[in-house]
Amino acid sequence: MRASALMVVEPGDMAGLDHAQFERLQLRLRSNPRARRLRLSVRQAQVELMIAPGFSAASINAFVDQHRHWIIRQQQTQKGELGRAEAALSLDLDAPRVPIWGVSLPIRLIAGAPPSLQLGADAVEIGLDARRGNAQKALGRILRAGLGQLLRERMQKQLPALQQRLGDRCSALRIRPLRSLWGSLSARGAISLNLGLVFLPAALADYVLAHELAHLRQHNHSPAFWREVASLYPQWQIARARLRSEHAYVQALLDRLNGA
Repeated sequence: MRASALMVVEPGDMAGLDHAQFERLQLRLRSNPRARRLRLSVRQAQVELMIAPGFSAASINAFVDQHRHWIIRQQQTQKGELGRAEAALSLDLDAPRVPIWGVSLPIRLIAGAPPSLQLGADAVEIGLDARRGNAQKALGRILRAGLGQLLRERMQKQLPALQQRLGDRCSALRIRPLRSLWGSLSARGAISLNLGLVFLPAALADYVLAHELAHLRQHNHSPAFWREVASLYPQWQIARARLRSEHAYVQALLDRLNGA
């Protein structure tokens, strides 16, 4: 979608909207001419309402009022996860740290060294040549690349045994920061995994990989699909529940990392 198709709605742009309530709820409005329905989303403790063409001010006001308690709960949850993310991930050059496989580790910066990331037992060592520009932005770039490589290496170690057990293979493995999904499988059999999985215990990333591999056999979430998942990852129910509880936290971490 082109950026020009998405517009922030300023107060007064649409007569009849209850801007007083929207301000109390700290609700941000966006209009999208391609949207077909009203949709609420939450990011960095900011609730956004996507407005689609054809909806009256009265229907928008009613929609917001109907979801008011949900909006408040989401904001409270997001603020709590933002605080948790701020404590776990810091790009402050005086005391940088990053969560890897569920543990927040201090970062040791090696000035003048080639860009690199090495995971140790009690710290992360990062080569950083500050002469090449803004050191904090450089740290963010190195972290994104290094964390993606850590996740890729872990998944590539898990793949052979899982694929042998399944009797099928994925065509490619991609790591990227996803907004709403932990992973996906393309029509051509390529698996995409959320970069944010590297922040959580490694077993959760293993589950997501098994989940997506199971889709090679079952392109749905039927009982047959979950039997395939169980054959690859018996504790899938525990992992699935944990992932649901960690989504806001991981997105807050990705926002902090991508903002660098």
